[in-house]
Amino acid sequence: MRGWRTIAGVLLLVAGGLGCAGLGNMVQKMKPQAPQVSVADVKLNSLSFSGAELGFVLDVKNPNPVGVSLAGFDYDFLVEGASLLSGKKEEKLQIPSRGEGKVELPVRLTFRDVFSAIKSLANQDSFSYELRSHLRFDLPVVGRVSVPVKKSGALPVLQLPAISLEGLKVKNLSFSGLDAVLKVKVKNPSGISLLLQKLDYSLAVAGKNWIQSALAGAGSQQKIPPKGSNVLEIPLHLNLMSIGTSLYSALKNGESLPYSFRGKIDLATSLPLVKPVEMPFQLEGKLPVVR
Repeated sequence: MRGWRTIAGVLLLVAGGLGCAGLGNMVQKMKPQAPQVSVADVKLNSLSFSGAELGFVLDVKNPNPVGVSLAGFDYDFLVEGASLLSGKKEEKLQIPSRGEGKVELPVRLTFRDVFSAIKSLANQDSFSYELRSHLRFDLPVVGRVSVPVKKSGALPVLQLPAISLEGLKVKNLSFSGLDAVLKVKVKNPSGISLLLQKLDYSLAVAGKNWIQSALAGAGSQQKIPPKGSNVLEIPLHLNLMSIGTSLYSALKNGESLPYSFRGKIDLATSLPLVKPVEMPFQLEGKLPVVR
């Protein structure tokens, strides 16, 4: 403010020589200007199956011969043209005369909120966004001014895979036991590749525990293509005591069996920023038997 007081004093001293018209022109030329605001960078600070965190770095340039103060800002974050997040923040920042400053505006969103607001996004590989913000500055003489800024872009849609049991393929059934293959389908709804790194599971049939094990290691890793699926084949070797006589008859007749299949899978993605995730699952229903 001292700079503008000095300028005002000089104007008073020269007012007599310039006259009212000349003084008015000088004041108009020396009127404080609003700072220039632009988006210098958009940082993707985190991305996961649950949501994303963006950091909008705003570059503020002060063209005035004295410093100006940032009082705060408001923002509106739109997804596919619809407002999803909005708010205000009081943030103080002093921008030096003819200098620059930076302001970071964080935006955190969950995919659950995004899908709830725009249900059609569940079938898309990505969605568009736009940030609209107004920064409020306090200028000498002029007072408070608002400077708009906006930035648009796109984010990928990440969704966890769906797990289902395709059926039980019986290879051999005799009084010595059962040799079969349990077919587990993993469907990827996302537009990026998934890597199934480990599968921990347990299978109970008609309330009787059949198997509890894990698929792990490099040989068990399965790449699931974008919008695609893979079928995992888990071999089963059970003796007659483990099966039970009633289930033996049902298997022999090719009847569907009540089952409970639960466990967890360890997933990674083709995007380096996305950290591996552990996804629990629990399925119940009727298991088709194929002879």
